Amino acid sequence: TIAIAIAAGAGRLERVVSATRNVELSSPGQNTMSKFYAWRGAGKLILLRPWTGSGRGAFEHAFTQVAENGGERRYRWVENGFLQSLVDWGVPVAALLVVLAGTALFVAIRRLSPDPLAVGPLCALIGLAVQNMVDFSIEVPGIAFPALALVGVVFGQKSSEPEPGRRLIRTRTLLLLAPLALAAP
Repeated sequence: TIAIAIAAGAGRLERVVSATRNVELSSPGQNTMSKFYAWRGAGKLILLRPWTGSGRGAFEHAFTQVAENGGERRYRWVENGFLQSLVDWGVPVAALLVVLAGTALFVAIRRLSPDPLAVGPLCALIGLAVQNMVDFSIEVPGIAFPALALVGVVFGQKSSEPEPGRRLIRTRTLLLLAPLALAAP
């Protein structure tokens, strides 16, 4: 399963890279039509407001402060989920999200020994996280709802019998879902 996912991802990556204009790669951050340009501007915004961020959904307006072509072209999003979190909420909240994601990954990996079928959904969630480094798809309900279903498969329990530490797993699951509640428009 993992080999198929890697092969499919490599094929998609090759198509995306081949479709990328040479101008974007030869001078990243200089071409104002490029994502790299928006990412560079996002770095400037993070330095302007490291503690509080620009506010959820305010990237479009905040970016005009650092873009050389602020009145000519609109950038609604950074098109990178991780940079978007830093820009929107600031470094402290983004750091908390990283800690929550790390905890989730740790718990998910521990779940693989009693439930080896969780490998597929976990790989899908990791793939989605990697894909959100170059796009912003988790905001689309058609992606978010299946991702939540996969989270349920990875963190769900098979039996109705209580297990030791079950309350701890519920608490962790609730903490992992908190960023999704924050991300809701």
